[in-house]
Amino acid sequence: MANWQSIDELQDIASDLPRFTHALDELSRRLGLDITPLTADHISLRCHQNVTAERWRRGFEQCGELLSENMINGRPICLFKLHEPVQVAHWQFSIVELPWPGEKTLPTRRLGTY
Repeated sequence: MANWQSIDELQDIASDLPRFTHALDELSRRLGLDITPLTADHISLRCHQNVTAERWRRGFEQCGELLSENMINGRPICLFKLHEPVQVAHWQFSIVELPWPGEKTLPTRRLGTY
């Protein structure tokens, strides 16, 4: 299986990850929070368009395995276990949650909100 960063369908995520990590570091520093002792079991990637969610799904299927797909509040939400983790700050996430867009409008188009 391929590394997630080498998958064409996931290049927008790979490209935006350094900016997202920097923004997270800056926010925690500004708030005076030490995030290093915190743990998280997965990361959720959100998007504005169904076509983006479908593309990301195709990408994650190339570098991991679909653990579950459920309809929640009328939209699909998939969980993938990646063969190589996504690294954000000190965390390494092997589990990625991919919810399809809902009715809400998201404020920005950055990592997790395409």
